[in-house]
Amino acid sequence: MTKFLLSALLLLLVSASAHGQRVSTTTGNDLLESCESKGNLEHAFCLGYIIGVTDVEGMDSAVFPERRRSCVAENVSNGQVRDVVVKYLKDHPEERHLQAAILVVKAMGQAFPCKAQ
Repeated sequence: MTKFLLSALLLLLVSASAHGQRVSTTTGNDLLESCESKGNLEHAFCLGYIIGVTDVEGMDSAVFPERRRSCVAENVSNGQVRDVVVKYLKDHPEERHLQAAILVVKAMGQAFPCKAQ
């Protein structure tokens, strides 16, 4: 299964545009459909997309701490993160037409807010 996930993620990376200004056309509707699919490729896309967004968000927060939008504990699993995003997408159908990356960040911020310092 790990080999399949790595292959699917590699395929996604290779198929992505090399242009740095590319804006994703993946909407919340697209992401939810992939996450709820029974197909292995769609499921891999769902998990890979969500983890990719959260990884980039984490790197951004490490460089620019003032932009931190969520504080996820180290013991939170990828499956749990996926469940949080799917729940957010189901609970906010009025937002699902928006870019999926924005919705992933919003879901994580709502589920794992940072404590006031």
